[in-house]
Amino acid sequence: YKDFERCVPYALNVQFKTEIGKGTTGGVREADMKRFTRILKDQGYQGWVALEYEAKEDPWTAVPRLLGEMKALFG
Repeated sequence: YKDFERCVPYALNVQFKTEIGKGTTGGVREADMKRFTRILKDQGYQGWVALEYEAKEDPWTAVPRLLGEMKALFG
């Protein structure tokens, strides 16, 4: 999250991933979308935010739910 925060002032667009890697362990964990959104807002980001979905849950179910969450977070 600290690396992401440092990059925000230079970002032209942002792609949200629902899962992020755990460094050298090779595992994945759920991304903290609230935290990412707060960082973007605190840094004054005003560009586009896209959803990049690659998780195992059925995208026909997950994507509409996640877009709704994103709208609520940025609303």
